[in-house]
Formats: sequence, C-alpha cells, structure tokens
Amino acid sequence: MTPRTFLTLARASNLPSVWTNVLVGGSLGLVAASGLPVWQWIMLLVAMSAFYTGGMLQNDACDATWDKQHANPRPIAQGLADRQTVAWLAMACFAMGMLLLVVLTWVQGGREVVSALILGGLLTATIWTYNRWHKEQPHCAWLMGLCRVQLYLASGILLGQASWLLLACALILATYIAAVTYLARDEHLAPTAMSVRRHWPLLLLFGPLALSAMDPGWLYYALALVFCTWIAWHFIQVLVVRRAPPRKLIGALLAAISLIDAMVLAALGLSWLSLLCLAAFCLMPVLQRWISAT
Repeated sequence: MTPRTFLTLARASNLPSVWTNVLVGGSLGLVAASGLPVWQWIMLLVAMSAFYTGGMLQNDACDATWDKQHANPRPIAQGLADRQTVAWLAMACFAMGMLLLVVLTWVQGGREVVSALILGGLLTATIWTYNRWHKEQPHCAWLMGLCRVQLYLASGILLGQASWLLLACALILATYIAAVTYLARDEHLAPTAMSVRRHWPLLLLFGPLALSAMDPGWLYYALALVFCTWIAWHFIQVLVVRRAPPRKLIGALLAAISLIDAMVLAALGLSWLSLLCLAAFCLMPVLQRWISAT
C-alpha cells in the first residue's frame, strides 16, 4: 500500500474539518471553564484525527463488496489495498485514539480518565455502527451526524466542561452532516435518477443559519452569506448546469463543515479562531484536488 493509497482510504483531505470541530468544541468548553493549554489541544487534535482515520478505513473495508459491484473507484475495489489489512489499520487507529485520550486525561490529573474511556468508546461504537449498517439503513445518516456531535462534546468536556451551548451548537452541525450523508448515499447516480421526495432532509443543509438566534455580529452574517452562496453555487453548477452525479458536490459540502465552525465561533465573538476555521475551509478544496473527499 502506497502513502497515496493510505491517504485516499483515510480521506485525508477532510481532516481540516475534524480539526475545526475540535477547535469549536474545545473553545465552547473553555468558555465555561478557563485556560488554553496548547499541548492538550495538539494531543486532542491527533486523537480525534486517529478516530476519523480509523472510521474512514473501516468504511472502505465494510463497503468493499458494494464498491466492487457498483464500480466505485475506491482503493480496495481497485485492488490497490487489501481489505483485511485496511480493517486491521482501522482498529489500530481506534486504539491510538483511545490511548491518546487516556494519556491526555491522565496527565491532567487522572480525574477524567473514565470520561475519556466512555467518550472514546461511544465514538468508536457509533462509527462502527454507521459503517456496518449505512448501506442497508438510509437513516444511519443521523449516526454520521452523531459522530460529529461527539467530536464537539468530547473536545469540550476533555478540555473544559460541558454546557447547553456546546450541545446546541453540536446538534446544529449534526443536522447539516445528516443532510450531506443522505445526499452522499446517491453520489453514484445521475441527477435524473435522484428523487426530490427522498431528499427532503437536504433542507437541513441550512440548519446552521439557526445560529442567527444568538444575535451575532457582522462577521457571522458575512460568513453566513458565504455559506449560502457556496451551497447554492455548487448545487446549481453540479446538478443543473453540468448535470453531474452528486459525487461532484459532496466535496464542496464537506469543505463547508469548517465554514460552519467559523460561523459558530463568529457568533460567539471569537473572531480570530473563526478566521482559522475560514482558512481551513479555503484549504480543503485544494487538498481535495489531490485526495478524493469521498
């Protein structure tokens, strides 16, 4: 297996969205607590990246048969990677993520080790359940949203403390992720084969606009305008003008995760952190030219 193949299996071009999720979750946790320990941020970023990578590897291992049957150009289906090897690598990534969470909380004083084990275990279980059943159960899309909720919550709890604000922002992101996942189920189909009735959850793509209820400042509204323009532009260009399969749309929607994180931080008045998320949003389409997002 070449490094390029591994990065493709891991969908590494999407990792910046994981990092911005951690940034938002941790920042919301620290709003309720205090302090900004840089080393803890780094360790948590690596841990959550490991969980994400493990999930993506496991996804390809679980979907290998389906990918071959539908000529989906993924590494295992193309013979570029061995299914069993990929499955073992996924398990190693999950173990690495769990270990880093335990080490993080142990160095903090050991009081949250049990919390780290529970949070890491729940995230792993949610990822596994999604990967195992998502081809058979369309509403597993909500499990994918729940994975991102857990990124927010785990980051907030392990770096600070939980709050209702943290949960509310996590649920807003979950609605968007679920909508993208519903669309991704038909990424191999032509637009004419897609049923609008089946995709009513796509209305949830604009769930992040609910942040307007927080009475945010001008930066949030500027980012919200960029968000709406980005979504509308890509829908029109891909599905209407080019009449291409939804696959061409998913990468842009995944990049917008970091833009949503920027909107959350802007709504909280954390402008500089918001701009970091905006930079990640700009970076992801560049990375996706090299490593496929789906």
